[in-house]
Amino acid sequence: MTSDSDNEMENGMEEDIDSELDDIELQKAFKEGHLKPGLNVEQKSKRPLINNKEALTAKYAEIYLDLPWIERLDCTNTPLLVNEVNLPTNDDETLADNDFKREMLFYRQAQGTVLEAIPRLKAEKISTKRPDDYYAQMTKSDEHMKKIREYLVDRKSDIEKREKLRKLREQRLYGKKVQQEVLLKRQEDKSKLIKTIKKVRK
Repeated sequence: MTSDSDNEMENGMEEDIDSELDDIELQKAFKEGHLKPGLNVEQKSKRPLINNKEALTAKYAEIYLDLPWIERLDCTNTPLLVNEVNLPTNDDETLADNDFKREMLFYRQAQGTVLEAIPRLKAEKISTKRPDDYYAQMTKSDEHMKKIREYLVDRKSDIEKREKLRKLREQRLYGKKVQQEVLLKRQEDKSKLIKTIKKVRK
């Protein structure tokens, strides 16, 4: 029966042997030129790129669904030509740098898709426009919208009350200012009158 101290000694000896082996391997790698002086970090090997066409084809066949076009609504087309002017393609180097040309390419491609898809939808007798009286289903319930409406009405009335109070305060301040000006004018008039009376008496 071995004690814990014996186990610790054996583990310590194994670690020493492992570190010595690691040192020997490092010295060997340094001699062979695989290591350079300084800090060395172990490089993880990159996973090789795999293009397994057979596996990809098999997976595609497994997940492929042969659905009618109306279920997929997929359109593959080239950008629409306007006035027979061809737009730059993705291969053009300037397209990556020029936002306007790139956006115009997306826009024209969308136009071409619409011009292809709308006739196909009409041929399937599927309406592409909403009726005038169409109302989408609300995501929020009527009760919730009622609460929101009440909140907005309350908020609006609060804002109106604050505005009225602010105007009243301004009017009071203006009234006080006018009253002070009137009092000052009266005092000035009184002092002028007193001065003129004094002059007349002399």
